[in-house]
Amino acid sequence: MVAAIALPSASALAQDVDAAADAPAAEAPADASGMTAEQKAAYDAWTPQGRAAYDSLGADEQTYFWTLADNRKEAFLRLAPDSRSALMSVPESQREAAWQQFESRAEALDASPSDSGETPDAN
Repeated sequence: MVAAIALPSASALAQDVDAAADAPAAEAPADASGMTAEQKAAYDAWTPQGRAAYDSLGADEQTYFWTLADNRKEAFLRLAPDSRSALMSVPESQREAAWQQFESRAEALDASPSDSGETPDAN
């Protein structure tokens, strides 16, 4: 099971996919880290574990991270490196379907009896 990385609430993270799609082509200039001022502010507000998880991403993964909807940003950081790599290797046109598979698996894990706190019936 993948350990959760504590990030601030979704509203504290940078723009979501809809906002990114509506944003003008020329965003605010990036700083030396390659982040816009808004992205850097979001990054600075994260826990040290959240920053470390982001810092461990490759450059392409970091760029892709900022295009994700807020609810997928944390999930992307929690993915195992091989799962992130597999997602990045999928053509962009098929990534939504891949995300739906990841989310379905996560929902199934969340719904499993061992995670619900219920004790299985001994009979």
